[in-house]
Amino acid sequence: MLEAARAKMSGAKQKLAGKYNQLMDAAIANPSAAMAAGALGAGGLGAAGSLVGNLTDAEQDEGPLRLLTEAVNAGLSAAPLGALGVLSAGSRRRVNTDPRAFQEMQELHRGPNGMIDANAVEATMKNLGRYAAGSVAAIPLAAGLGGMMGGGTANMYNAMGVPGFAPGSIPDPEEYGSNNMPIKQYM
Repeated sequence: MLEAARAKMSGAKQKLAGKYNQLMDAAIANPSAAMAAGALGAGGLGAAGSLVGNLTDAEQDEGPLRLLTEAVNAGLSAAPLGALGVLSAGSRRRVNTDPRAFQEMQELHRGPNGMIDANAVEATMKNLGRYAAGSVAAIPLAAGLGGMMGGGTANMYNAMGVPGFAPGSIPDPEEYGSNNMPIKQYM
């Protein structure tokens, strides 16, 4: 039964053939670097999505620091899911390709009677795939929540009058007056 489960998983591996095989082999060889790349990729996508959304919406005159705050929060919220997705996919691939890793996973599912629970091995393989797919699917949701948190933070700074968060709030150094405050119009 274990061989049937393994054959079923290797058939799924063939569906992922082509250019992605090399990426997955690199993820197996160096999981830390792969997780960092996944985090950077997901964070970059989250930040870029936030910027594109803010620049194409109907709301005008948002300050540059507001856009930056929302983008950074979106990227930071999406990054852990990218790392988790790469880790889950790499782990599943390693168990499929490395006989020693497959034996280690079998040992984790050895019962008190000394028998390996084949159903638990197959369930673990399915769960690794689900974790990878779920993490990737949740990246836009996490980025959206991060962008909303960044917007709330920017609203707080805007209410306090911090320059750069409100529209047109960046002082022009060439204007009359040394401090560029509204009081200059009474001079």
